[in-house]
Amino acid sequence: MNHPPYFIITLSGNSMSPTASPGQRLLFASVEALADIPVGSVVVFRRRSIIRRSAAGEGNLVMHRIVGKIPFSSIYIEKGDSPLSRPWPVMRQDILGVSAQLEVRPPSLIMSLVYAAQIPGLYMKALFRKIHDLVITVV
Repeated sequence: MNHPPYFIITLSGNSMSPTASPGQRLLFASVEALADIPVGSVVVFRRRSIIRRSAAGEGNLVMHRIVGKIPFSSIYIEKGDSPLSRPWPVMRQDILGVSAQLEVRPPSLIMSLVYAAQIPGLYMKALFRKIHDLVITVV
């Protein structure tokens, strides 16, 4: 699917405060050409209701920060900058753009572990899938 190289999103919620405020317009670059999205980047993505119920609703755009990536997979962990926001998984194919304005701020190693612990089973499932794929390839 071809997306424009840059697009503008108007923020409507508080989940990214104090970094960004409702009504603020932000420039995003399409992620189509990116091999990987750096942890700490602010991204815009489509919310899937099967992953999480959200005030944004299914299919609506959400702007949050990437705070981690599940090893050996295309699953990232996203979280708003608000202290009330919780981390959730987001599929790579649902991410549409990365902010061309807001700074990349990777979380500390300790916070990355805290976020990962709040999403039980995802890391282990990804690790077991990778081990399974390696065993099948070797045999």
